[in-house]
Amino acid sequence: MTHKRNFSIKEALKFGWSKTFDNFLFFVGLLLLLFSASAIPAIINLFLIDSAILESLIDLLFLVLSFLFYFGMFGLILDLYDGKDISLKNILDYSDLFLRLAIASIFYYILVLLGLLFFVIPGIYLMIRLSFFMYLIIDKDCGALESLSKSYEITKGVTLKIFLFGVLVLLMNVFGAIFLLLGLFITYPITLMATVFIYKEISKEIPEKDQVKESSDGNDLKLNEEEAA
Repeated sequence: MTHKRNFSIKEALKFGWSKTFDNFLFFVGLLLLLFSASAIPAIINLFLIDSAILESLIDLLFLVLSFLFYFGMFGLILDLYDGKDISLKNILDYSDLFLRLAIASIFYYILVLLGLLFFVIPGIYLMIRLSFFMYLIIDKDCGALESLSKSYEITKGVTLKIFLFGVLVLLMNVFGAIFLLLGLFITYPITLMATVFIYKEISKEIPEKDQVKESSDGNDLKLNEEEAA
């Protein structure tokens, strides 16, 4: 039986609000870490580096580090949704997925850019339909291209609702940024956790990665038994 995909924006925001204030110090530390990874190379290059080659190497190093932190953020908030203990010291635990996430990201941005070139609307449509690929790689152990395909699949029937949620997220974070960016320490975590809530609601029919592994192990065992017979 196919799971009918739906979600409540109100419930998603209530969940985001609750998780944000239950883990407020964690989110403050997370945002400061992400900001530092972006700001430190600019400070180093401005005051300490005269060599263009060294400056480029530092920029590249911190760009990779920023991506690792960004991907790790998604892993940690998925763990938070699942009720697991989380810590910033574990933000690099998902670095083994870097190549897969990077490849999927490249394809994602190429497809969205091509869509934007065709009268904008197709790009926005693809941006919505493919937007959950990172969650699917981390949470369901999908491959790079598989994650894009699965994201397109799970957003079927809820595309408009996700678009409306996205507009609300944008308005909330713009409002948060008005207050000297300090409001983002509240609005950004709320919208992050609300997005995780929505992802979990619409991806219920896709097996968890542990279930996929158990099923694969079971099939391998069955195959070995048949071969032995």
